[in-house]
Amino acid sequence: MIHAAGISHRRTPVERREKAAVPATALPDMLRRAREQLGATECVVLSTCNRTEIYYVRPDADGRAIGELLRPHEAARGAIPESEIYRLSGVDAATHLCEVAAGLDSLILGEHEILAQVKAALEAARAAGCAGPVLTRLFHHALRAGKRARAETAIASGIFSVGHCAAQAASDALGGLAGKAVLVIGAGRIAEATAKHLAHQGASPIVVANRTLDRAREVAQRLDARADNITNLPRLLPAADLIVTCTSAPHFILDAAQARRAMAERNGRPLVIIDVSVPRDVEPDVETVPGVRLFNLDGLEPIVAGNARAREGEVTAARAIIAQEVRAFDEWQTRNEVVPLIHSLRRRGELVRQECLDEARRRLCHLSPEEVAAVERMTDLLVRRLLHAPTAALRAHARGGPFTLAAAATELFDLSDRVDNAEARTGALPERHREIA
Repeated sequence: MIHAAGISHRRTPVERREKAAVPATALPDMLRRAREQLGATECVVLSTCNRTEIYYVRPDADGRAIGELLRPHEAARGAIPESEIYRLSGVDAATHLCEVAAGLDSLILGEHEILAQVKAALEAARAAGCAGPVLTRLFHHALRAGKRARAETAIASGIFSVGHCAAQAASDALGGLAGKAVLVIGAGRIAEATAKHLAHQGASPIVVANRTLDRAREVAQRLDARADNITNLPRLLPAADLIVTCTSAPHFILDAAQARRAMAERNGRPLVIIDVSVPRDVEPDVETVPGVRLFNLDGLEPIVAGNARAREGEVTAARAIIAQEVRAFDEWQTRNEVVPLIHSLRRRGELVRQECLDEARRRLCHLSPEEVAAVERMTDLLVRRLLHAPTAALRAHARGGPFTLAAAATELFDLSDRVDNAEARTGALPERHREIA
């Protein structure tokens, strides 16, 4: 059975989510530890700015190790209370993943980035040898649900990404972005997307600062911006009206002392800082520096809420698509689980048939080849007819509720009406059957 467990922005604030964030370099080790500690046959870890989740396959749910897996570092011990960890199984887990991929469970309704993150999580698990056929199939259905939701509904209209939301927050805080100087710290996908939104709203000039200068130059060239090294922050900070930071650094890269020094050179001009990183790039105390307004991901909530209310009707349409994909996955899983059982049942029937034929050949050695062939045909037909009802019942009810042993026998062998009707037509059972009964 499929299980999911994790934390997200729904229950856990960013200062605790960052404790459970798994950087790409640590993902292979996290996957192996999760599979081992959970006793799972398959495992995928999805870690984004909004969530850290573990999807795994095992016969029963075992959440005892989940809490420790979500607290991988000594500094995180006790940082995430059990009340914030959610656990899902079966259809609920499959539905949740599809909702995540469709952007229904994101901070920003319908956000685009999550699709690539879900795909990358699956690829990382497969590269580590931790994703097998079940989770691979589930993630493919989730990705398809996400693509369909965006193509067939307006779920991704309006503000549809972290970068778009950050640009809107900056525009509101600064009274517009035209002519505002921007410093983008980081040169990843989200940093670049945010810079594009800022440029579209008239922000200029834009500087892209990164630890790897070549990467900063690549991004800056696409944006008609200027590249610089992150080591030059003391020189870059005072000139910016807006700072957007999105790096994978495990520690703060901008603290209150740096902010105070920058503000001392700005002649009272306000500074807006938007930190969309998890773990956060900006020390929370920066917010106490006069003239500085700091936003982190959770601080974008008011803008997100207003945007989501305008698209409530699209959520219903997206959920209908998700239900279709979950049903398709469930049907595949049913076939995947039942077919080997049916094959075993048929092999067992054929084995018994051959044993009976061998006994008949020894006892009835006087039979002609034609008579032997007739016996073989009749026994084959007998086994096929006996196994037809259980085969059909297994296909129909493999995913159904629990059976008692008596109910299962009745269902598998279709005993409820046909046997009684046959007795009524033919009279009492033969003497040897009556003795067994």
